[in-house]
Amino acid sequence: MDSINFRKFYHFQGLDTTIKGSQLQGDCPFCGKEQKFFASIRTGQWDCKTCQETGNTWDFITKTLTESTTTVEDYTYLSANRGIKASTFRHIGLCRSAVNDEWVWPAWGASDGKLKNLYRIEETKEKGKTKFLVLSSPAPCTHQLLRQETLKGKKTVYICEGHWDMAAWLEVLLHLDEKDGAFIERKTPNFKSKLLDSVTVVGVPGAGVFNDKWVKLLRGKDIILLFDNDEPGQKGSKRTLKILEESGIHIASAQVLKWRMGDPNDIRDVLLEHSHYETYQFVRERLHEVKLEEDTDDDTVDPIPCETFTQLKGHYEKELLLSPEIEDTLATMLAVIISTEAEGGQLGLRIIGPPGSAKSTLAEAASLCKELTYPRSKFTGLVSGWGPLSKKEQLASKINGKCLIIKDADTMIQLPNLPQVESELRDAMGDGVIRTEYLTGKVIIIHTRFTVVMCGTKVLRQMDSSILGSRFVDIVIHDTKRDSHDIVLKAVNSQFQALCKSLAGREKKEEEDSKLKKSINIIGPPTIGFLQHKKHQAFEKGVELIDFSPQRIETILAMGELISYCRADVSRDMKGDLRFRPEKELSTRLGETFTRLAYFLAIVLSNNPKKVIITQRVISILQRICRDTAYGFHFEIIEQLAHSKEGMNKQQLAIALHLELGQTYKKVCDMQELKIINYRAINNVHGGGHKANYFQLSPQVLKCYRLAFAKG
Repeated sequence: MDSINFRKFYHFQGLDTTIKGSQLQGDCPFCGKEQKFFASIRTGQWDCKTCQETGNTWDFITKTLTESTTTVEDYTYLSANRGIKASTFRHIGLCRSAVNDEWVWPAWGASDGKLKNLYRIEETKEKGKTKFLVLSSPAPCTHQLLRQETLKGKKTVYICEGHWDMAAWLEVLLHLDEKDGAFIERKTPNFKSKLLDSVTVVGVPGAGVFNDKWVKLLRGKDIILLFDNDEPGQKGSKRTLKILEESGIHIASAQVLKWRMGDPNDIRDVLLEHSHYETYQFVRERLHEVKLEEDTDDDTVDPIPCETFTQLKGHYEKELLLSPEIEDTLATMLAVIISTEAEGGQLGLRIIGPPGSAKSTLAEAASLCKELTYPRSKFTGLVSGWGPLSKKEQLASKINGKCLIIKDADTMIQLPNLPQVESELRDAMGDGVIRTEYLTGKVIIIHTRFTVVMCGTKVLRQMDSSILGSRFVDIVIHDTKRDSHDIVLKAVNSQFQALCKSLAGREKKEEEDSKLKKSINIIGPPTIGFLQHKKHQAFEKGVELIDFSPQRIETILAMGELISYCRADVSRDMKGDLRFRPEKELSTRLGETFTRLAYFLAIVLSNNPKKVIITQRVISILQRICRDTAYGFHFEIIEQLAHSKEGMNKQQLAIALHLELGQTYKKVCDMQELKIINYRAINNVHGGGHKANYFQLSPQVLKCYRLAFAKG
């Protein structure tokens, strides 16, 4: 919020202010009292000391709109100058600002119907002609897809370039009636036209202002681009098509307006020269179908509404044996995906499990939600130095705003440039910027925000946690309650079924593949519905986080601290001497990571649409993630010593860990250097001889362990 210039925002709306300390001061535009309007420089929150009106920036522009007193004469004047009927302008919502009497053009949100931007129409005179320039309100407002609130339930969408063309083409459709399978012209607009039951008109604010986040609003629709007959318009049309192609979101069909030699400059100019029916015919004769070359969304399915995790589990239980481990993993994966849009360092999750542990099924189901995820079967890096690739064609750009799901991350271990790839992930997830320089001198800098879910076996443990930083945590799918005999039997049966499929021929294999796809298509739609609902709940409606008690905070911070102890390493030379004094990493980022996970896990698991609570269920999942992330000999020794009142000697530890005595002693020595454990010498219980060294956890590590795994 500090980066927003709220004085500039209010000045754009027609309100002049002066700076008084931390406040902006000016005349109230609503009651007229001089110097009674105040707004915070930091937040933009405003109030009037006289009329007692108050609100934020969105309330201000909404009030500016609703208190307008636009007259019939005003609409007649604008209509005469723009060649568009007054009834069309009233239908769209154009009016005079209640603050400075200038024309304003509202832009509403698609999901919540709230005012998102208030464009101002600047009227100027040039060479005796009146010009009307449409300008966007500054931050916190952003460009919007105009009339996006009309998209729901519409199959065909006309996308026009600019505000005026959008109004002109909407007017054309309002003046058409269908009779005997053909269109005829009406004298007056029909705002309840049956044509508009399935067709709508939207607009982009400018030729090059199509935002890739708008593509999700166009899923499954027939798109018709009506851009201007000039170079910017044609470039904008191609750019929009490219964004549609690369989005991975299914577009049913696409058509573009191909202008001919001698044609007018834009849709409004056509309407100035022709009737509404003639304008419609003019455009329809020039439409050409375009095949989207990179329509990767072949497996697109419609979402099934799903608002609670309990409902989602019901769908999964029809296709999977949903053990507590798989259930926790599903919740964590969904939390990571939903968190992508939130500010701050991004989350990375490694789902580790043996073949057949359902990790790939979970990933496949979530991957169907293309607006929030970007699935990759293999992964070789975020950027490439290959010359022809532009920034937009780099993977780092394509995954911006999404969760990168890597379904087979085991292959990453074989990458010759693995350290570089790990560094790319760490840097991009930390500050949202990737900077890569190649030996050819080529430098690539890409701004991107994404989360990561990797799926693989225990081989992923070989990846360098220190290079990856503290953004990645682990969760393991492995049902330890099952007897090893059952696990082996399942593997044998799996191999038998695979052999049967192979020997049964292609037809049998295709049948099995079809069953797998059918299974994914059963759990995929509710997963999409759930992700869409929870994302809307978190980022558009807003939720209140309650019961983040000091005890919960201490537990979460202790988890990060404990992992940092377990990840710490001691560097020794060939003689076994220390190369330098070892230190553990600061647990700040791990604390942030677990706090972020706690918040979004609470959103995933909450049944309350307005309030979410950090419940014991959330804490128990975090505790499991803490164990899986801290995995290693350090953690095993910490666990053994945490449950031993008197401490343990190296022989006892070696037996408990099933390790050789010498290897156990080396680990113990390293942990002493890291101040994880202390030792005390006690007399031999049999009397005489040397004293025995008993190892105990240091007070700070013991405290961390107890806080991290506290119950209740």
